[in-house]
Amino acid sequence: MSSSSNVDKLADIRHVTVILRLALNRRGRLLHGELVNTEETKPRRFEGWIGLTHTLREWLASQLHDNPSTH
Repeated sequence: MSSSSNVDKLADIRHVTVILRLALNRRGRLLHGELVNTEETKPRRFEGWIGLTHTLREWLASQLHDNPSTH
């Protein structure tokens, strides 16, 4: 692979920070939480593991729509 293609691939990378705030019961079971993107002001709330995975997938899909040149 040439160094110019490596530079092109690196230029297409966008790093984001996502914070998960989780509420766990005493046994460590996920009850609910929030997904916070440091670029957004409103957290996305969810309940349980299914809610977490759904919210994360939804957020990732929105990133594709916001940045169509990165997919």
